[in-house]
Amino acid sequence: MSGSRLLLDTNVVLYVLGGRIAEPAFEQGADLMVSFVTELEVLRLPDALIAATAFERSAILVTNDSDFRKVPGLTVGAVPVIRG
Repeated sequence: MSGSRLLLDTNVVLYVLGGRIAEPAFEQGADLMVSFVTELEVLRLPDALIAATAFERSAILVTNDSDFRKVPGLTVGAVPVIRG
């Protein structure tokens, strides 16, 4: 599968995110992709709608929810929070 384009199913994405599959399990240089459906499954539906809105509007999503950083191609910005 040298130079392959690999579409990862939701269960494989969850294993990678959970540290249960080592990155070297995929060939070096492979183009790893996930479908939009997988993105929806990984995120909760309301979060998926927020991410989709940011994509549709070509906007930076400003949030402190680190789950959004898992969405490939989504630009995320965080704001400092005063802890008191």
